[in-house]
This record gives sequence, C-alpha cells and structure tokens, in this order.
Amino acid sequence: MRRRGTNPIAAMLRVIAVLCFGFATALGIWGASVRTPDRTTAFWVILGTSVAFGSAAILAARGCFLERRGDELRDVVGWVTVRRIEVADIERARISAGLWRRVFVDTSDGRSIPLLGGSPPQMADRLGPDGRRRDEELLAWLTGGSSA
Repeated sequence: MRRRGTNPIAAMLRVIAVLCFGFATALGIWGASVRTPDRTTAFWVILGTSVAFGSAAILAARGCFLERRGDELRDVVGWVTVRRIEVADIERARISAGLWRRVFVDTSDGRSIPLLGGSPPQMADRLGPDGRRRDEELLAWLTGGSSA
C-alpha cells in the first residue's frame, strides 16, 4: 500500500516543472513571432530541453511516496528508495509541528528517522478535527496498523 502526499521535495520538483514549462511557453511564443531563419537549432534544443526537464520534474514529483509492503516500510523520493525500515523495528511515529510537519519514526535501536516521501504540508484542512484524525491514521499506518 502506498501513501502519497505533497512533501518538501515533491513541492520543489513541481516548482521546477512550472518554471521549465513557463520558460518553454515564453520561448514558443517568441519563436512564433519571429521569422523562420531566426529559429536556429539552439532555439529547438533549448525548447526541447526545458520541456524535457519539466516533464522529468513532474514524473519525479509523482514518485515521492511511502510504501508498506509486507513487514517493510519504504521511503521513496523520485522513484528511488531512500531507505527501508522493518515495521517491527518502529517503536513510534510522530509528526513535527511547523510548515511542512515532517514525519519521523523512532526505531528500537534509538534512531529517529525522517521520512522524506510522506511529510504532509501544514494546510488549513489539517488544522481541524478531521486533520487530527488523518494524522492519527497516518501514524497508525506507519507503525503497522491497518488505517488507510
């Protein structure tokens, strides 16, 4: 089972995608307004590169999640597994206060591990009673509970 959500890394990747697509749009508008000889190979290379970087950033942002498969919790960022933690080793999970409300798990050997792929932002919908319930469900899910 996977848990996705906006986290600091995914947010940064989405900003990069917006900037790349904005640049490509501005370059495309400029290219449409000039004569054909003014659109050199460099124009097409820069346009293609900005679209490719924007697409890659969107795909990488989509690849930020937490996955619990069997007895293992995977922290995945940009489709790359950052760390694997045995669910049996997790003593407690907690969410820190603040804008990004990072999620930490405390393991049986005393380590406090931040989970990069599953830290929810502090949005207005997380301030009410429903937000507390969703946080408790996330924490129960991290520690091996069945809340989804």
